[in-house]
Amino acid sequence: MNQLRQLMLEELRRRNFADTTVRTYLHRVAHFSRYFRRPPDQLGPEDIRKYQAMLFTKLKFSPNTVILRLASLRFFYIHVLKRGWSIAETPHPKDGRTLCWPPFLRTLTDPAFQLMSSSSILATSPPRSPRRASNSRIA
Repeated sequence: MNQLRQLMLEELRRRNFADTTVRTYLHRVAHFSRYFRRPPDQLGPEDIRKYQAMLFTKLKFSPNTVILRLASLRFFYIHVLKRGWSIAETPHPKDGRTLCWPPFLRTLTDPAFQLMSSSSILATSPPRSPRRASNSRIA
């Protein structure tokens, strides 16, 4: 793992990743390796899928946390080991949150409200004077 860790560190530094990102990526790949008790270069897509499932079921991580964990593994497999990474085998977890807008924003984005607002603006705007209308056509 030390040689792989050094290679990963060099790749992260070469791409000018922040120090906190470097530390967390190295820690996450080490956690992945410790979970299976094998070096990460001996683990494949099936192991990554099992690890992803474990993060959700056993450790109860949020979808965003799992996404970040997979990002570190993706970096390791693509840039350090020069292997392919299939999105189909490690799908992006769906975030469980729903968008809940405040009531005043819901009315502003409602198409019926927008239609009503634009027609009421046209109906309440004063008519243009003939002279003003002719000047606007020239410009």
